Amino acid sequence: MNKIAFLNLFIFLFITTAGYSQADNSNFKDFEQSFCLGSAPAMIVVNNDIVRISCDSAWILNKTRYHLMAQATEYVLHKDPNESLKLAAQYEKSLQSCSQNYADIMTKYQLLADDCSKTMHETQSTIQGMRNDIDKAQSKLKTASQNLEDTQKALARENRKSKQKAWIFGAGGIGVGLLVGVIFFGG
Repeated sequence: MNKIAFLNLFIFLFITTAGYSQADNSNFKDFEQSFCLGSAPAMIVVNNDIVRISCDSAWILNKTRYHLMAQATEYVLHKDPNESLKLAAQYEKSLQSCSQNYADIMTKYQLLADDCSKTMHETQSTIQGMRNDIDKAQSKLKTASQNLEDTQKALARENRKSKQKAWIFGAGGIGVGLLVGVIFFGG
């Protein structure tokens, strides 16, 4: 009984996981060799589909281009060939317009890239100049700070010297006064 339950559980899990794996591959499109030889019908691939191509080359058309190609094929096979020539001319005109638009965009892109590069180089030069100016200003500031410190020390020395001179002059004045007093009153 235990083996039968285990076997049933195994079969159930196998079937459910196989169903999930098929659901996961539902957006996978495989273009095999038979497709490359033209014996397979066209495949429609939509957004988020994964495509694996085994051919040496493949043409991928968007919806608009596919409809143009289908119309051209329809005209060639069933209708007036002049209509197919008009459609082909319209397609060529559309391709030339797209090609010209692409060339214009690339020219504008190149001009923009050149302008950006030029602006970037000018900005780098300006930044380097600013760095040099800042370095010079810092050097001058350091020199000015050193000069200010030296001046403060010199002023402090001069202030001490002037106080010493004042004390000496005061002591000399007292000494002269005492001497004069002794000479006039002592004598």
